[in-house]
Order: sequence, then structure tokens, then C-alpha cells
Amino acid sequence: MLPVDERGSDGGGRQSSGGAAPVLGSGERAHNFAFDCVAGGVAGLVADLMMHPLDTIKARLQAQVSMRYVAGGREGASEYRPRPYRGVWDCALRVYREQGMRRGLYAGLSAVLLGSVPASALTFGSYKLIKSVLPGEEAWMGGGGSAWWRDLAAASVADVAALVTYVPAEVVAKRLQVAGMGPARDYTSPLQALRVIARTEGIWRGVYAGTGATLLRDVPFTALQFAFFEQLKALLGPSAWTPDGLLLCGLAAGAGAGAATTPLDVVKTRLQTQPTGADRPYTGVWQCLRTIAAQEGPQALFKGIGPRILWVAPASAITLSVYESAIQLLQPRRYERVVEAQVIEVVPDAR
Repeated sequence: MLPVDERGSDGGGRQSSGGAAPVLGSGERAHNFAFDCVAGGVAGLVADLMMHPLDTIKARLQAQVSMRYVAGGREGASEYRPRPYRGVWDCALRVYREQGMRRGLYAGLSAVLLGSVPASALTFGSYKLIKSVLPGEEAWMGGGGSAWWRDLAAASVADVAALVTYVPAEVVAKRLQVAGMGPARDYTSPLQALRVIARTEGIWRGVYAGTGATLLRDVPFTALQFAFFEQLKALLGPSAWTPDGLLLCGLAAGAGAGAATTPLDVVKTRLQTQPTGADRPYTGVWQCLRTIAAQEGPQALFKGIGPRILWVAPASAITLSVYESAIQLLQPRRYERVVEAQVIEVVPDAR
């Protein structure tokens, strides 16, 4: 979940006159960018540490059909017939019993952290920085709240910038998370996995596999998440800016956006975990989407929707609340301006 809007001042702390929102100077923008990156990185770290087991379960549920296909179609692997997981709890129990916590449910965590922490830092920092320089920023910050298209534009650009580190880390993490589900999928470490993938599959088709699907998933997710989040804040009013209110808005927005974009998440996982060589079942995003729907039915596109929502919704709520707490700790005056700008007009005695 990305951060809420805020008011600011110029480099000397000057407030703009006439009731308009203050304007951030370049010095304060750079200062805030650094703190946003730190707070965003911490938020991403906490969310990943808490939610990674559910992401592992989701990856296995989404990848298991392709594993059965690989098992039946690859020469020398005809005896490999993994029993499909019957659901979230069955998957969680089997992974824990067969591989344990660290090598099972938390498989690929180090790869995720190496990519997602800097990506989360860059996303938060870029998002806030871009919004602070968008044309017309002062007008909508002065009392009307953020327009949804500005949230979408800023978050989309920030997401694209973060993909440079995020996609390779997620590819490695997904390979480690589905280890044991098929042949030639066991790696000794994230670094070894990255080297093997780069050497045998190449940079674009291997290390950056699923980049198109990731973009197609994340941009709609960002749009829906922010649209839901802003509407929920408007419905809740001043109570939305309490810790419980922010958690509730983030939870609901993440759940709605996560459910709607599950098909693209399934496609991304299939592209990132499919076998190497000429027998790849999928050649691209749209071909993968059509193949899954035709061979497995439309319902297969929503495979793993339960653990996805269970992961995305709390992760959105956790990320937002941790970011806000970090900013409140690192920049208390800035945080107070955020709250006052959004609440004081409705509740005059809130100070």
C-alpha cells in the first residue's frame, strides 16, 4: 500500500497564502524523498516477513497444474506425479511437514527481501516525489483530496522504476518456492539460482520472465487499489485517519484489487515457473492466458485467489500502517501536517 497525501512547505518552511496548499521546495522534496525511501523499505520488510508463507502457498497453488503438465510431458520424468494440493490448508500443512518452515514456507525469503525492500523504498520515494511535482498538485491538495488519476499516474511510474529490482528477485523467489514440485527445480541458494537462470535461460526470458505480466497485473492493481482506498477514506471521513481506519481501508482496498487482478497474477506465476527449453508451454502473456482458459477452464485463472487475498489485503494494511508509523517517528512535524490537512477541516477541535 502506498502512502497517503500530504501538505508541505518550501525549503524555508513558508506556507503559501490565500488558503492554498503550501508548495514544496526542491530541498524539502529531496529531504522527504530520503525519508520516504527509508520508511517504505521498512514497511516492505515488515510486510514480507509477516506474509511470505502465504505468498509461498499462493505460488504453489498457481503453479501445480503446470507442474503436472511438465511431469507428464518431459522425457525422463514420467514417474513424477505430484499430488495436487486440495486447498490452502492442505498446501500449508504438506509444505511444512515435507520441507519445514525455513526451507518450505519461507523458501525464497532472502531473494524476496533483496528485491522487494529496495523496490518498496523506491516505490514510496518515487510515488511521493512524483506527486509533489505533478501539475496542479497545489489545487487538489488544498482541500479536495487526491484525484484518482494522479494517484494512478504517480504510482504506475513508481512501479515501473521498482520493477528493475523487483522482477529478478521475484523470479528467483518463485523458483525456490515451488522447488520440489517438478524436475530440475532445486537450487542451493538465491544467488546460485540467479546464476543458473541467467546462464541457461538468458536475462530477458529468464531473469526478467513475466515482466509483461507483472506490468499488466500491477498497473490495474494500483489503479483499483487507489480508487477503492480513496473512496473508503471518503466514506469513513475523519475516522479513516486513525490507525484502525487506515488498516481497514488498506485491508479492503487490497482485497478488492487483489481479487480483480488474480488472473494476471496466475499468468505471471506460470510464466516465471515454467520449464526451460523448447517445450515451454507458454510463449507470452496473452497466449498463456488463452491456453489456461482453454485447457483448464476459466476458473483456473482464479487459482490461488484465496491465499492471494489473504496475502495482498493484510500486506496492504501492514505496509500502509508501518509506513505511517515510520514517518511519524522520523518526521513528526510532517506527519502532523498530513493529519491536520485532512482532518482539521472536518473536526475543528482535533488539534
